Amino acid sequence: MTNDRQNFADTLLTCEECGVEFIWTVTQQRRLVQQGASLQPPTHCPTCQRVAPLHGSSRGRVKWYNRTKGWGFITTTSGEELFVHRTGLGPRVVSLQEGDLVEFSVEQTPKGPQAVEVRPLALQTAPDLDPARTD
Repeated sequence: MTNDRQNFADTLLTCEECGVEFIWTVTQQRRLVQQGASLQPPTHCPTCQRVAPLHGSSRGRVKWYNRTKGWGFITTTSGEELFVHRTGLGPRVVSLQEGDLVEFSVEQTPKGPQAVEVRPLALQTAPDLDPARTD
């Protein structure tokens, strides 16, 4: 039997994978209790929970990318910056936009680690998913 008097509240959390803020709703909390599961807040946003990185891949955000020059940098979830060149973009990826959430592999080059097989995760690039944006 669940405790119907348990206090639930919508809670703002930050995803450990992509850094996006998301709300852990009262409905989700009640569902966990009804299922007899532990009432521990999730560490990953709904998108990261659904779309786990491919084996050997990492995630990060595009810090900046110059389409004309064909290179830029990605900030990983751990805060490291990785160089990305247009030759490292995945199939059918023409360019990257600042702030895009991307998935990639890391390749060691003579000049250091570089992001390769870079592919944007379109679900996270929509402006309405970034509460800090005002445009």
